[in-house]
Parts: sequence; structure tokens; C-alpha cells
Amino acid sequence: MQDGLFFLGESGVGKSTLMRGLVSLCVGYHKPQMVMTRQPRTSDAPGDYEYVTVDEFLRLRESGQLSYAFDDGIRYYGYRREKLEVPSKALLLYGSPYAVRQILAAKGRIILIVGDSRKGLRLRGVTEAELIERSTINGRLARRFYSTIAFRGLMDGIFENPFTSLNVLCIAFDQLISRILLSGKNEVYS
Repeated sequence: MQDGLFFLGESGVGKSTLMRGLVSLCVGYHKPQMVMTRQPRTSDAPGDYEYVTVDEFLRLRESGQLSYAFDDGIRYYGYRREKLEVPSKALLLYGSPYAVRQILAAKGRIILIVGDSRKGLRLRGVTEAELIERSTINGRLARRFYSTIAFRGLMDGIFENPFTSLNVLCIAFDQLISRILLSGKNEVYS
């Protein structure tokens, strides 16, 4: 299996947009569909996720059909093994801050995306109620994980999303990924 690059960051910070941009604008990236047990959100892009029940997820995991299968204590996330067997420069995968140790143990590389998540959520067109809910959750995750020095020290890369032109962002992001893949060790770039 080729290198797995796990994207972490607050909801609305641009993880999916950057992934889709890299796949469409740069050569060699693959973004497989994630299997998850949470309910669909109105802002989820079609095809990004396969929604299953917890029982279905556990059966897939127990039968060895999933790779990078982890949970955050509430929801389960993973990738169907066959969806990862696509020749590419790198697999672009969603990660969870709760699973960082598991990702590192599986030799995954982790990139933290930071930026104004409220701006990203508004660009996504979420309702005001969803914005409040996601901002509350984002705040808890930032305090517990994303803004702590210890957590950031585990990252292979940190990318600040200024929400400018997707072409410009993808060129900068592709360069960051290339440096991470070539480094062979954990280094932080921003």
C-alpha cells in the first residue's frame, strides 16, 4: 500500500476541498471513499462517505475488509481495503484526532489543516444552527487537540488555509506533501 496522508482539522477548515483540489489539479493523488457510522450532514459532498451502521462496520472490520479502522469513542471510521489499492503518489485520507497514535503506528503521515473554520463552514453553506453546533464542537477539539503543542508536535505537516484560490492552495499544498513524503521522518512545515 502506498503512503497514506491523513488530514486532520476542524470541520470547515478545508480538508475535503483541498483533497478534491489535489485530485483534480495535481497528478498522482487518490481520495478513496471513507466508511463511517455517523449520520450524513447536509454539507457532505456526494461520494465522500459510505454510511453504515456500527454493526455493519464491526462486521467489515472483523472480516478484514477495512484498513485504517478506528473510532473516537462514539463513531467508527475506516477505508475499504480494495479502495486503497489504487496506484497513486499518495492516498488522501481523513483522520481523527482520537486516532493519531493508531495512524502513527500504521506508518501514516499526518497533516493538520488550520484556518478560519467558520469562514469555511459559511462557504459550505451550512445553516446558522449547524454553524453554531460545528463551532462548539470545533472549539472543544481545538482546546483538547489542535491548538496544543504536544498534539502539533506529532504532525508531519501543518498547513494554514487562507481560503484563497484553489489553484494557488493546491500548488502550495502539493509542495508541502512532496517535502513530507521525501523527508522520511516527522518534520513540521507551515
